[in-house]
Amino acid sequence: MLNQGFYTIEKRAVRAKGPFTTGPLVIGLAHFVVALINIRLTTWSVGMATVWAANALVLAALLVVPTRRWTPYVVSVWVAGFAANLLGGYPAFAAAPFAAVNIAEAALAALLTRRLIGGPLQLEHPDHLLKFIASSLVAAAFSASLSAPFMSAAVDEAMGRSWLSWFASDTLGLLLVTPILLIVFAIWSGKRSFLQGRSVIEAAALFALVTGLSVMVFAQTRWPMLFLLLPPMLLTTFRLRSAGATVAIVTVACIGSYFTTIGSGPIALMPGDVADRIYFFQFFLAVAFLPALPVASVLDERDALAAIAERQASTDELTGTASRRMFLARLEAAGEAANANGTAFSVALFDVDHFKSVNDRFGHDVGDAVLRHVGALATAIVGRHGLVGRLGGEEFAVLMPGRSLDQAAGLCEALRKACSDTDDMPEGVVPVTISVGVAAMARGCAPADALKAADAAMYLAKTGGRDRVQIVR
Repeated sequence: MLNQGFYTIEKRAVRAKGPFTTGPLVIGLAHFVVALINIRLTTWSVGMATVWAANALVLAALLVVPTRRWTPYVVSVWVAGFAANLLGGYPAFAAAPFAAVNIAEAALAALLTRRLIGGPLQLEHPDHLLKFIASSLVAAAFSASLSAPFMSAAVDEAMGRSWLSWFASDTLGLLLVTPILLIVFAIWSGKRSFLQGRSVIEAAALFALVTGLSVMVFAQTRWPMLFLLLPPMLLTTFRLRSAGATVAIVTVACIGSYFTTIGSGPIALMPGDVADRIYFFQFFLAVAFLPALPVASVLDERDALAAIAERQASTDELTGTASRRMFLARLEAAGEAANANGTAFSVALFDVDHFKSVNDRFGHDVGDAVLRHVGALATAIVGRHGLVGRLGGEEFAVLMPGRSLDQAAGLCEALRKACSDTDDMPEGVVPVTISVGVAAMARGCAPADALKAADAAMYLAKTGGRDRVQIVR
């Protein structure tokens, strides 16, 4: 979940005493810097940005911080916004309410998103994304209605034009920048992979393509070539999913905003003043965003479902060890590698002694708990040196590449003792013993032959009295 990663970072950042901790101060400072840059560099009239990104920082924070801890964020952001507005040229009578309206917008978007979703925001879920978009639209419309009178008086323009300017720039900021912030936080915390299995070279080439074409399209005023931007944006979306889509759209927005505000690019060919051209550019960004990020969201969801299916196929659901299919596949591959390299290779089979009586006496819930306990012990003791898999019922197998027969027997003896140890028995687990057979694969033999030898050794361990480790030389 995207915002869980951000919340982990935020919790680490605010680990300080007092109501004002690092988190609110960082968000406030970031809001100040981004707001001032927006006002100074990307405006066509006093205080109106093509894409207002400052509120996206606040929204990203409020989406993951509990509402009971919003107060220091609200105060910090208001002070930062007020200072940025004053330095940006707004009169004091407009700077203060603008700062308050920005906070109200982010708070309303966060509250609506949380209420509609009913849980953490996950951008890879299409329904979550649609609810986030709807919440952002409502919040931007609300803030535009509050700010239009102040904006109209501050920059001397019609009320309706002021409302549209505020609504368009804030909506694009919330929709374009907030997702990429959440994705960046998730990648930083290890909850998400940016490359989605792709290479760094491929990702760099895709972003270079988007950047190069954006500069080529907007740095000239001869040809209306906006259509050239859509194929690389969609290609980046399909290859890098939502992370790629958001970076691509933000790249186009930044480059296009700069050239459009200085009178360059295909949008400069259209009639009207600079403000009309900015409106058209905002419309273009919205049209580019609406298909790209939802498509990426659907692809993310498909990838997540495929990963779950793959994990279920390769992992035993009860014990968390490798499934039978996964273990046998890894056995074959490791055996071939050992034959090719001339390295040691050992395998073991073990099962729980008298497991049927455990189920009969204590019930299947206790039997399941015993299997989970044994699987966890095997993974902790032996799995560090190989792979533990459940072949079926109470039977497990251990793959130990690079381990000699004696080394493998030593590990299995440690596992046998741990299983019978009652000093640290988890609740709901009864004491059990295991019988283990260990065999080493002779060079040139098939891996399946080593598994059969271990099975024969396990049979000898059972007939020899159980609760023992039997090796085959």
